Amino acid sequence: GDWSDLISLTYALRSSQSDSAFWAAIQPWVDVEEWIRYFAYLNLIGYDETALGSGSADDYTLYSGPYDRRFRVLAHDHDADFGINNSDQWTATTISNLASQSIFRAAGLAVPGKFLRHPSVAPRYYELLLEYLNGFFHEENLPAHLRDALGGRIPSTVLDTMSGFADQRRASLA
Repeated sequence: GDWSDLISLTYALRSSQSDSAFWAAIQPWVDVEEWIRYFAYLNLIGYDETALGSGSADDYTLYSGPYDRRFRVLAHDHDADFGINNSDQWTATTISNLASQSIFRAAGLAVPGKFLRHPSVAPRYYELLLEYLNGFFHEENLPAHLRDALGGRIPSTVLDTMSGFADQRRASLA
């Protein structure tokens, strides 16, 4: 197949460029709004897999559609979200550390750091974090969303841990 779109994306994402050159280079290749949503959502849920959203170059998928060729970044391996891992609940210290992580945790990698701190992205990133915190992740909404999605499939103690993590995460960002 033709890999020219992926090669062009890789070239566009060079972090050594000036902000203006970086912004111009990524426009044809990055679904900017979707990438901002990816980073905001993973940050709020305490996603602790090795992925772009957590500052590691692993556990993510890039997708470019047949009509809209801009790349979207997709998370997978959701076995370490909301203070829960795939084998057991983490300790209170681990949960607290995840809950208090920087909103720029992904900036451990140069390209996500340049992207999230870019003057055209950072204001929207902050706005979206607030939108999520006041909407889906709000303390009056999230427990019901978790129960609706996971109730009956996992023990209520796990749902309580997940809600407790979200409470700590919200408090750390207040």
